[in-house]
Formats: sequence, structure tokens, C-alpha cells
Amino acid sequence: MKYLIFLIGFVGLIGANSLSVEEIENKIVKIDGPRSGINLATLDNVSDPFVYPVVVSQNDENSTSTKRIVLSGLMNNRAYINDNWVKVGDDVMGYKVGYIGKNGVILNKGSKVKKLFLKEKKKSLIQFKEGGR
Repeated sequence: MKYLIFLIGFVGLIGANSLSVEEIENKIVKIDGPRSGINLATLDNVSDPFVYPVVVSQNDENSTSTKRIVLSGLMNNRAYINDNWVKVGDDVMGYKVGYIGKNGVILNKGSKVKKLFLKEKKKSLIQFKEGGR
């Protein structure tokens, strides 16, 4: 396989060197000519190419009382979510646990997907001192 890749690369290099100096000079002359840009009048008539997001305010009572899904720990293919240990296939607030990995969990609800990750490690309450007693 390596030999085949080397052979294809070598043949490509030989083919790339087949241009003469005159041919290269002719290509440069064609490229070097003056180029016309877009007319300013045409540019003024162009619509804005950017799409701006529409912000929808949610003043619903339900939006303020929704509970967050919080991943607190992972151990032995189980996840500690909202003070409960769950495994793949369990339900969490209407979402089904689809995957539990080393660093996070994937929850599915129809076509919706939520990815939960662990926060940074907290400083341990237990501290060890090096050296003697």
C-alpha cells in the first residue's frame, strides 16, 4: 500500500514538472491582467447576506419554574443526575439516557438531544501532607 502511494506521488511530481518556462510565463501574463470588480451601483442593490436570529421573549410561568438537569457524577456505567443514579435506558425528566461515557451523558427525547458533561473537579476536602507524622 505504501509502495502504491509512493508511486502515485512520484508520477504526479513528474507530471507537474512537464510545463516549460514559456508556458508558465504565458499563464502569469493571463493572470496578471487588470480585473474588473463589481460595479458600485450593483453593490448598492444587493440585499444583506446575513441572517439575524429572532429573539423570542418567554414570559411564561413554566419557563421560570423549569428544573435543570445536572450531572454530578459518573461511576460503573451509571450517572448521578439530579440526586439519582441512572443507567442507559432510564428516564430523567422525560429524557431517555442513551449513552454514558467517561466524561458525560447523552439524553434523548424524540429528535431532541442533550449532552451533559461533568464540571471541573472540585478541590478535595481531604488533604494529605507529605513527610513525617
